[in-house]
Amino acid sequence: KLAALDLKIATLDARAKTTSGAAKVELDAKVKRIQEQRERFLTDYKALEQATGTTWDNTRAGLDRSWDELTRLVENA
Repeated sequence: KLAALDLKIATLDARAKTTSGAAKVELDAKVKRIQEQRERFLTDYKALEQATGTTWDNTRAGLDRSWDELTRLVENA
């Protein structure tokens, strides 16, 4: 799923580079926010690998929220 989402992000980034004016400013801001959220998701994913039995559920819930936010940002861009 992440690879498919990365393709969408790359497409948005390419579109931002060919757009101009106010649309470019808006799209650049969206792409930057998406890239920041993607980094947060990867951080949360790495935390899941190190989660203990007692922290697993909370860590997984945070990862799910991070993924949901990332996919929402991409779909609304």
